[in-house]
Amino acid sequence: MKRKASIGTIMAIILVVAVMIPAFLITTSSYIQTKNLLVSRNNISKKSAINILITAKQNLHANVEQELKNLAYLEVFKSKFNNKNINQTLKAVKGGNGDIKKITFADSKGDKNLLKKAWYKGGVENSGGIYWTAPYRNSAGDYIATASIAIHNNEGQSGVLAIDTSYTGIQNTAMGIKVGRTGSATLISRNGRVVANSDIGAKDGLQLGQNIDRTEVYKKIKNSKKLRGTVSIKGTNKINEIYFDKITADSSTWVFSRVGKNDLNKELGSLIFTAIWVIAITLIIVVLISLLASKMMGLLVNKFSGYFIKAGQGELTLISEKPSKKADWLDRIAHFILKPNEKGNEINRITALYNKMILSISELINQVKKETRVVAQKSNLLAELGDQTNKATEEVAQTITGIAEVTGVQAQETENSVTKLQKLSQITNGLSGNVEEMTKESKEAAELNNDNIKISQNVEQNWKNELVKMENLNQTVESLDANIQNVNKIIGVIDGISHQTNLLALNASIEAASVGEKGKGFAVVATEIRKLSEKTKDSTKEIERIIQKITNQSADMVSQTAASVAGGQKQTKLIEDAIDSSQEVFKKSGKLLEKIIEVEEYSKRIKKVQKEVLEKLEGVASSTEENAAGTEEVSANSEEVLATMTEFTRNIADLKEVSAVLEHGTEKFRTEK
Repeated sequence: MKRKASIGTIMAIILVVAVMIPAFLITTSSYIQTKNLLVSRNNISKKSAINILITAKQNLHANVEQELKNLAYLEVFKSKFNNKNINQTLKAVKGGNGDIKKITFADSKGDKNLLKKAWYKGGVENSGGIYWTAPYRNSAGDYIATASIAIHNNEGQSGVLAIDTSYTGIQNTAMGIKVGRTGSATLISRNGRVVANSDIGAKDGLQLGQNIDRTEVYKKIKNSKKLRGTVSIKGTNKINEIYFDKITADSSTWVFSRVGKNDLNKELGSLIFTAIWVIAITLIIVVLISLLASKMMGLLVNKFSGYFIKAGQGELTLISEKPSKKADWLDRIAHFILKPNEKGNEINRITALYNKMILSISELINQVKKETRVVAQKSNLLAELGDQTNKATEEVAQTITGIAEVTGVQAQETENSVTKLQKLSQITNGLSGNVEEMTKESKEAAELNNDNIKISQNVEQNWKNELVKMENLNQTVESLDANIQNVNKIIGVIDGISHQTNLLALNASIEAASVGEKGKGFAVVATEIRKLSEKTKDSTKEIERIIQKITNQSADMVSQTAASVAGGQKQTKLIEDAIDSSQEVFKKSGKLLEKIIEVEEYSKRIKKVQKEVLEKLEGVASSTEENAAGTEEVSANSEEVLATMTEFTRNIADLKEVSAVLEHGTEKFRTEK
């Protein structure tokens, strides 16, 4: 037999998923947060380790620099340099400080090999300050750095005092640093030599003196534009990012710190193991609870199903408040959950509502049994009344059919009259439309004619203005002609003066010739005057020729202007005649427009009377049609009533049969009293 689907299984799955998803999310979130905390702890450890090495280096440098300054103020360096006294003094100082490997003094007259040392050159170049060399390995295998300072005595001598400082103390400090579980902190020179490292003994750790200038770590740190920060190399992740610090831009040493890629494996593995155990135990508990809930849900559904099956079979039974005495503990719990209680939980309230439904259905079925008997009695009476009504309805239907035929003929005749009057109305409407169009066009023509008169008047006025201007122009031209004649007179006077001047210049030349050498200058002036007189005469003739030409043109302009004024006066007369004609046309158009308006008024009156007649006739036609339709509808209704009564009689017979079947069916139900 095929197993039925159960809601309990679905609820169990939902419950498991609902619990496991939050548990998984919480565990995952806890793992991520813990991992981030561990990574953050390692980063802090890296920075702390770097700061320890930087502090150790800075303290060492500060002590050595202070020692250099103190030495520089010794008496042996103030007076004339005495190498023997200086060496004795420096030897005594060296014995009191374990970080100082060697103290050296050199001047320009000393050992030539010392003058080639980097510390000597740096001290000289950095006069007034302290110069540090990059860390280097000495013959004993220790890493040292040399600090130097330039010294000047009272005698004008100069030299360089240098201290070789051991990095052994920094290496000892580095060995005591712990970075994570697998990490290290390393101090390197600027050119990539390992100076100090915290995991010297480690198998894969960096060794003192090892050159790492070709490694990716060194290249990344060197190429970084930051003084401090993190770099990542191929194969690294967030856990083993490398933190570095260049201290200052010109520092001779750099520091970096890192941990192994698997540094957090132990902590993260322990966390994952714990999380798996928690999820497994939670899953077991949830599965057990889900199975119990599924079992209980199945039991509740089965009990409800049993009551519904009984109700479907006609046995309407109430759910009792007390369980059966033979019920086991699981059934008792199920019954307690199912116990009807309107103020209980959701299932209690559903059970209470089920009982109310059963009681209501029981009352309904009992009522139906009573009413079924009454229906059977009344259906017999209705059957007799139906037969009598059928006969009366047949007689009424015949009478109404005759009235409907007569009314239909009257409606048809009235409708034909309305159609003819509507055609007449269309003709009248067309006539009225044409009259309105004529009125509109006549008004427009009158307006245009009136505009034309105004335009002609404006043209007349403008033309008169132009005529006045032309007369003024004619007078101006005549005045100009008179002035030109005056100019000709002036030119004649100038020509006479030029002629007299020429004669005077000729006489002056003759007189100057008669005087001899004394009159040469005067003769030259007379010659120049005669030349100017000749030029004046030529210019006067040219002006006279131009003035004559202007005089001729001016005379022509005077005659043409006079002709234009005469023509303008004639044009003015024609414009006045055109204005008089337009005004006469305007008057005629006004009278025509009045007649058209009268025709339009009569047309409107005809249209109004026609409309009233048409409305009355349409009212008659509408009433006739309504009467015809009413009689037809009454006839149809009477036929429909007849058919309905026939159907009613048939339905009464069916009702009698149904009431009998219903009475037989209700007897099957066993209801709560």
